[in-house]
Amino acid sequence: MFHVPYRRRALPWLALIYGVIALLWLSREDNDVVWVVMLGGALSLLLVAFAVTGHLGGRRMTAFSLLVGSVLLGLLAGLGTAVAAILLMLFKNAWHAHLFLDYPPPLMLGILERAPAWALAGGFAGLGLALALLARLESRNALED
Repeated sequence: MFHVPYRRRALPWLALIYGVIALLWLSREDNDVVWVVMLGGALSLLLVAFAVTGHLGGRRMTAFSLLVGSVLLGLLAGLGTAVAAILLMLFKNAWHAHLFLDYPPPLMLGILERAPAWALAGGFAGLGLALALLARLESRNALED
């Protein structure tokens, strides 16, 4: 059995640090896609972490539910990366209000085209994390026996 941890004090601090970094990024005059995708991924992971620790914190999960839940949450985080990146691009375009957009619509559509691949990558990352957690639990149980 796996116990889902409660929300720790570090998570709101990470969200605050993320907000400061996002504000600094918004104020810069650049159109680099790498930064916006990394910020979108971080936002997606923060939202998933808040949801999991808020709704499932303290509950026990079987190995099967941990595997399935991790894959689904990974899919959600991967898909959320594309959505969050596009929303950040839209917000920066509106914030700067240039005649020529920092992130033109074809670029945002290109990010949206990558959403299925990112969702699949997130699902595999979730599966890998769940397998690592289960291996750690198994080795801990073997040491206790």
